[in-house]
Amino acid sequence: VLEGSDLSVVPDERLIDTVTDLVEIPIAMVAEFNPEFLILPEKIITSTISQNQKYFSVQDSAGKLSNTFVFIANGDRNYAQLIRRGNEKVVTARLADAMWYYKEDTRTPLESYLPHLEDVVFQSKLGTMAAKSKRIQLIVEYLCSELDLSYENRSSALRTALLCKADLVTTMLGEKEFTKLQGYIGKQYALASGETAEVAEGIYEHYMPRGNNDGLPKTLSGAITAVADKLDSVCGIIGIGLLPTGSADPFALRRAANGVVQIIIDRGWSLNFSGLIDFVFANTLTGIELKADARNDVQTFFRQRVEWLLRQLDIDYDVIESVMHLGLGDLTDLKHRAVALQNFKTREDFLRLVIGFKRVANIISSKTDFPAIQPALFAAEEENELNASLNKLKQDIDIALKDSDYSSAIARLVEFGVHIDRFFDAVLVNCEDLDLRNNRHALLY
Repeated sequence: VLEGSDLSVVPDERLIDTVTDLVEIPIAMVAEFNPEFLILPEKIITSTISQNQKYFSVQDSAGKLSNTFVFIANGDRNYAQLIRRGNEKVVTARLADAMWYYKEDTRTPLESYLPHLEDVVFQSKLGTMAAKSKRIQLIVEYLCSELDLSYENRSSALRTALLCKADLVTTMLGEKEFTKLQGYIGKQYALASGETAEVAEGIYEHYMPRGNNDGLPKTLSGAITAVADKLDSVCGIIGIGLLPTGSADPFALRRAANGVVQIIIDRGWSLNFSGLIDFVFANTLTGIELKADARNDVQTFFRQRVEWLLRQLDIDYDVIESVMHLGLGDLTDLKHRAVALQNFKTREDFLRLVIGFKRVANIISSKTDFPAIQPALFAAEEENELNASLNKLKQDIDIALKDSDYSSAIARLVEFGVHIDRFFDAVLVNCEDLDLRNNRHALLY
């Protein structure tokens, strides 16, 4: 807190570390800029002060940004006034530039910048940002249909997709002064243009998650557009043969693919992810020269990302392997299966079921042909019991799977393990009577 005021320095541990290495004799000084600059969006000001100048932003007791800032000088306090005026002059010049950019850009709606995306190359083989923007819109439209969204939600998502890249060609970003604020600038200009809060926030959020410590989009429009944007990049870049190798990932495709998987599973969306990839290749990347095995490369790449996410959820490797045979269908469903299995994995009754299953599998492993079960040949009560409980199990499992209630399904399997144990305790499977033996093999099968 600044002495004699209700102002406090905005915490910034990273900036503290940076400044610590810049000075030998640190002297904290308080300075100000013209309050008229406070009409600028907050992150433009803090980016100027903290990222460019390595000064500390200051806020009032309500958390509102102040025109006061704190900088760390490296020298004699006797020249404090001169040092302060010099630093205020630099900040004023930078904020004046930002103010000019902002006023100039907001003279026209954000949508008016869309034609200029034709002048920005996304990737030489994949075309311009305008082409990428159109691909994003197609994917968003497909997702809206697959998720059966309402007209209102669909309209917001499509509007977000249309405008999500427009800020890249504004003066604010074009001058390379505030490039790290892409998305945020789009949000602010969208609000200034009269777009809805949902669309504006979606434009900002469609870059999320930007890294391992970043959150996921909170708006539906942001989430859908984020998936579409990242999926287009992954399919397109890998499609033309630029698959990440080792630590080399210049297009940050691993981060993009992780984001796609995280958003879909976090949202609990039920959709065929493999079908979504197929849609992208069949409908948005047309006219682009792609590798022959591009689609398989993308499928394998995303499979690795799904396995990565399941590991982040503390799912064991063998559980992951046991569910991944299902392929890239419904990712949310895949996660629920893995979590349910992980929860049962270490239970004693579950381990007993596994042992019983292995015993069954070993006995019939060498056989390939099994006759129909003949209950009339059952010679022991445990055979009747196993057969009856098996038929009941099938019904219960079908109901549980229909409702995606995997915990109940596994619980019923665990309960069934008792009947397997009783059968083996009482029945000699490989008996001398060939008909009895074959019938018992059929029952085990």
